[in-house]
Amino acid sequence: VKKQRLFHYPKGPMFQGRKHNIDFITDVPTDSITAAILFFKTDSMKNYREFPLAGNNGLFRFQYDPRLFPADAIEYFFMIQAGSDDFYAVPLNSKGELTPSRRLFIDPVLYYRQKMSADQWALQLTGWRNSGKL
Repeated sequence: VKKQRLFHYPKGPMFQGRKHNIDFITDVPTDSITAAILFFKTDSMKNYREFPLAGNNGLFRFQYDPRLFPADAIEYFFMIQAGSDDFYAVPLNSKGELTPSRRLFIDPVLYYRQKMSADQWALQLTGWRNSGKL
């Protein structure tokens, strides 16, 4: 794997039972890319499956559909080939080694209940600070 020219920033939580876009961005010119592949598996799959992707202005997108791939968690990484010798992959660890991303699906109701409780607690804490009680 050469220098990083491929980027992926996971968006927020992944909710159970909902479709999710998994996006990758590159600055490698589209006409130089000979292959763009997402390697993907669910927690119930033993091996990764390969999904060729077409890019649009440097954006490559895979849409996860829970009806097609039911799961409690998914694991994935992305690779592009430019020409015959240049390969780029993501995500990479601090040593530049490929480290697949693992995402757990969470219950949206529980997530927002916990978020609301945390926000209410933070507001209460702010009120205590402003009143001099803290």
